[in-house]
Amino acid sequence: MSTANGINNKGQVVGYVQTPYGDPTQAWAFIYWNGQLRRLPTPSGDGSVAYAINDAGMAVGRLIVPAHGAVPTQSIPVEWRGNSFTRVLTELTAQVGPAAAAAINARGDIAGYALESADLDAGAVEFGEYVVNGHAFVDHADFYAINDKGQVLGITNTGDQRVYSNGRSLPAFDPSLQPEFPSVSALDNAGEFVASIQSRNYSSVYDGSYHALALLGGQLIDPNFALINGGGWSVGTAKGVNDRGWIAANGTTPAGEFHAILLVPDTAEN
Repeated sequence: MSTANGINNKGQVVGYVQTPYGDPTQAWAFIYWNGQLRRLPTPSGDGSVAYAINDAGMAVGRLIVPAHGAVPTQSIPVEWRGNSFTRVLTELTAQVGPAAAAAINARGDIAGYALESADLDAGAVEFGEYVVNGHAFVDHADFYAINDKGQVLGITNTGDQRVYSNGRSLPAFDPSLQPEFPSVSALDNAGEFVASIQSRNYSSVYDGSYHALALLGGQLIDPNFALINGGGWSVGTAKGVNDRGWIAANGTTPAGEFHAILLVPDTAEN
């Protein structure tokens, strides 16, 4: 089962493939480009997930290191460059709990999230960090996207969707939309975003299940109602968007199989 998580302006998509056994330490990160799916290098015995890629081909994500003895399974934020696994992102490992790098922009600024400890049962606090031009900002939020302006998309511990910049934040959604249970995933350089949402307020568009959602060109779009050659497909989550309006998404086939999906506007250059 493949899951798409991010896309750059070249149309390169990153994500991960999960084994049928559902063991995260067996997952492997991939890059998809020009019709070919390729594994990203991962240390032997570890799992990996890629969440984002910039136009230079630098991808970020996490390693999933199996438990060993008294040491629990670890999640470690990492970076790939081209065909190489390059480094652990120590900028996001200030705490001892599991962490992940979720986003990277053209300059190499990164954003991610972590737990303050590995003990979830003890109520470990979740926090996020983003590093822009060498300056680190920390908040009680999960940071999922960063654009080339240094704007960061995050979800607070209370579930609010916000756009952060230089330590300050504003609501990501127009309050008049009043979406229910949104999960914002990506932000482009125009400040447009994609998300997954469940809403009862827009019954003419949403059927109560999760749908992908995009705010592109000032318009709120459900891709399920705009598919040209995707009859029978259901686009449930939108995870990445580039400046050309291409969307990395996930959904189900007419047969009910879950797959990564690349959505390309019919006006986009192929």
